[in-house]
Amino acid sequence: MEKGSRPILWHVTDPRGLNIILAKDSWDHAILKHRELADYQFEVRQTLVEPDAIFFDPKSTEKHQSGAQIYWYMKRGILSGPLQKDHMSVIVKVVVESYGKQGYVSTAIPLDKPMTRLVLEWSKS
Repeated sequence: MEKGSRPILWHVTDPRGLNIILAKDSWDHAILKHRELADYQFEVRQTLVEPDAIFFDPKSTEKHQSGAQIYWYMKRGILSGPLQKDHMSVIVKVVVESYGKQGYVSTAIPLDKPMTRLVLEWSKS
């Protein structure tokens, strides 16, 4: 799958109805910085489809001149080995396209707990 000239690995819909795309270059960049997540692409996808929580990141959003909004999707208990106690954290940039809002995976990281600057927007009941 491709969107423009960017090869697309997959797209999913989050619990709020937002379509999110993972482009190959974004995945390559994520695992270059966090090699420990190289075998966790399925878990990244699951985190977006079935997150424990979705947080808005006002600080990162403020830095984007384009009007994009930054969200953190988190899911615990999906990683294994030395990362098993961490949340899978997937950072998504949301932009307004001509047809509506579109999410793009920016990166993924293991995180022990949400940062205090994040604002809870959605949580699993």
